[in-house]
Amino acid sequence: MGKLEQYTYKNDQNDDVQYYTADEVLEKYSNAADWAPDKAGSELLLEPHHKLVSAACKYVLMESISVSIII
Repeated sequence: MGKLEQYTYKNDQNDDVQYYTADEVLEKYSNAADWAPDKAGSELLLEPHHKLVSAACKYVLMESISVSIII
């Protein structure tokens, strides 16, 4: 799932190749952060939260999304 915006998926209706939007990518990372357990054994699990924040920063800097969407 790492770089979803660069990968494509097929649209079932007409087989056109489409790209994931920044909003869709951030939604998937947000879901992963919500579903992930707080700890893996005795260690905190920060990976999904880090990916979400990192991707959000990247998209703001690329001007793919505005800061108001994040806040």
